[in-house]
Amino acid sequence: MRRPPHTADRRHPGLTVAPRPCVAALLLLAVLAACTAPTRAGQEQPRTPTSTPALSDDPEAALPVLPPGNTITDNGVPLGFPHSTSGAVSAAVRWTSLLLPRTEADQAEILTTIATPSYLLQRTAGTLLDHVYAPPDLAPGSALFFRPLGTHLLATDPDQPVIAVLHASRVSGTRRPTVLVGSVTWELVWDGDDWRLADLHPTLPSAGLRVPETDSPAAVTAAGWDRFRRA
Repeated sequence: MRRPPHTADRRHPGLTVAPRPCVAALLLLAVLAACTAPTRAGQEQPRTPTSTPALSDDPEAALPVLPPGNTITDNGVPLGFPHSTSGAVSAAVRWTSLLLPRTEADQAEILTTIATPSYLLQRTAGTLLDHVYAPPDLAPGSALFFRPLGTHLLATDPDQPVIAVLHASRVSGTRRPTVLVGSVTWELVWDGDDWRLADLHPTLPSAGLRVPETDSPAAVTAAGWDRFRRA
């Protein structure tokens, strides 16, 4: 007896039907593709543009740093500065703020610590620094604030540098605060283990330096002085 033709062939003449295993395999591949695509997308990390370090808003951050001494004496004098130009400048700056606005007795003690014997022989008690700095007269209730403002290297000998230090004396506590700006010159000498003061005097006009009328940072820079930061 002859068998009737297959139902699928009867419904769709000329259509080739894929075997069931192939259909299952195609469906499996489709599912895997659908699952894999979002997974890969989730693993991709967004690219961030290379960021440029932000510049500091503090104008003082760009100033050269003066190294400190490695020791302080019992009378508060810093010593042990590096044998370098910055070490010599640092000594001059720190000794200026320590030495000038002091009493004569304090000045004599400090000079004994930092000066060469030959310099001390040139000075007598009571006239040690009268020619270098004259503090302003203070009215009752007023106060003196003294600080170095800038420096200028006048001689670059590695063992005998000459450094001009600009300083300001600000008197407060009065109706009209006053500011006096001046300059002193330090002649230093390397004494084998530290800097020593060989001579100290007012900065001479022949140095060609201009003393600003105010102690503002802009005025100091405009006058040609090098500002600094202390470490």
